[in-house]
Amino acid sequence: MPSPVGPTIRPAFIRLPKAGQRDPFTGLSRTALFELLRKGKVKSISMKQPGNKRGIRLIDADSLVAAINAESGS
Repeated sequence: MPSPVGPTIRPAFIRLPKAGQRDPFTGLSRTALFELLRKGKVKSISMKQPGNKRGIRLIDADSLVAAINAESGS
C-alpha cells in the first residue's frame, strides 16, 4: 500500500541553517556542519552574485550523508 504522505525527496544541496538552528534533514547544528567542512569531510559550493559581498554556502547532500555514515561506522 502506498504511503499517504508520498515519497521523500532528498535535495542535492543543503543550505546551512541559521545560527542557533539545526539542519532539518540531518539534525546537525550549523557549528557541526562547519566543522565537517573545515575537516574536508563534506563538499560545498559558495554561490555569490557579482557585485555582492556575501553569498550562500551550499553543502553537497551526498557527501554529507557519506560523512555521517563514516562517523557512525555504517
